[in-house]
Amino acid sequence: MDSLKVKTAKNIGIVYGANMISMLFGLVTITILARLLTPEDYGLVALSGIILAIVLLFQDLGLGAALVQRQKDIDEATNVVFYSTILIKFIRSYVDFH
Repeated sequence: MDSLKVKTAKNIGIVYGANMISMLFGLVTITILARLLTPEDYGLVALSGIILAIVLLFQDLGLGAALVQRQKDIDEATNVVFYSTILIKFIRSYVDFH
């Protein structure tokens, strides 16, 4: 049986490996798009990527992490996080469709 340190090291390696593969696919995608699109269209794709990154940054506003650390009034905090998350998802889906 592996120790906790060995398991942690393996899992960190897996996470970093997955992130590297994801970054590599992103680089390949960007390269293909740069070849296929006109400069104006590529600029539009880049701008939409920036907007999407900003939206994803504020996706849950850290509510889940705050809920985990909460020690008092857990039921009330759970309700606030639940309804706030629904509202955020609704707004995000509205922005995605328009």
